[in-house]
Amino acid sequence: MPAMFSESMDNSIETYRAEIENRVRNLMWTVSGDYALDVKIDVDAFAKNKYIALYDAVKQGAFARYYSVDELGLYLLKKRFYGAKEAPLTALAQLCTDAAAYPAIIRERPGVQGVRKKAFEALLEHDFYRLSQSFAGRVKISFMRDFLDGERRDEQRIQSAKDILYGLKDCADTMAVIRAIDCLYNTYIDASFERRHGNLERILAVEMEEILQDGWQDFLDEDL
Repeated sequence: MPAMFSESMDNSIETYRAEIENRVRNLMWTVSGDYALDVKIDVDAFAKNKYIALYDAVKQGAFARYYSVDELGLYLLKKRFYGAKEAPLTALAQLCTDAAAYPAIIRERPGVQGVRKKAFEALLEHDFYRLSQSFAGRVKISFMRDFLDGERRDEQRIQSAKDILYGLKDCADTMAVIRAIDCLYNTYIDASFERRHGNLERILAVEMEEILQDGWQDFLDEDL
């Protein structure tokens, strides 16, 4: 392939990705009402199915509208500092933010229901196997099916986790979301976490100076 053609194609791909990112980010800003909100956009999800990316933007924007992204981010950082596993913690956080934000945003923007439906259908089609390999993923599968087909009872562990998610409907503040995430993680992902590291109040009490002194500056710069 000629170098000039290859360079032109690379530029076209980057332009396409930039256009997608702008589109998704603008949707997130519109929903949140905060045009200074700066979060990572999953452009690759758009390539898989546009509704997955669009609903993710809606979910993030809605959470930012009604709750504190910074407060949640600090909790996740501190939980990871104490050794929580990133993948399941993030998956549970995404479930909880969705469970809390969707009932609020749907009252203002009824059209979100259709986007969510198409996103959940696409996720079940494209990611069912991947999701089924983890507890958080299996909870998400059941949670999405409830939305698409009507709520139904599931096996005890899955249902107990879903009950916590549904308890976030109309929750008053960000701390309620954080407590739900923490409860799910400590109950279903690492039952020994609280015994080894302390309860939620202990996790939240850690000072940023302690985190920085432990060599987390690069992580803070890149992701916080």
